[in-house]
Amino acid sequence: MPIATLTSKGRITIPKDLRDSLNLQAGDKIQFTIKNDRGVSLKASNTKIDDVSGMLNKNATKSYTVKEMDEHLAKYFKETWT
Repeated sequence: MPIATLTSKGRITIPKDLRDSLNLQAGDKIQFTIKNDRGVSLKASNTKIDDVSGMLNKNATKSYTVKEMDEHLAKYFKETWT
């Protein structure tokens, strides 16, 4: 189990194996969620626009409603971020 030390300025370094596992790069955003009194989970919010480019093809033969696009995007992000 990786361990990080909190500095006097409130900073930590995320261990390399976790950064690699989450594909974290400098500048990526990380969301922290308090799970209980002493527990926290973190979630990488590092999806770039290039990761979703091409999802909306202006030359497609089928049109989608806004609701359908929202559903497709929600499914994509759920699969990508979980």
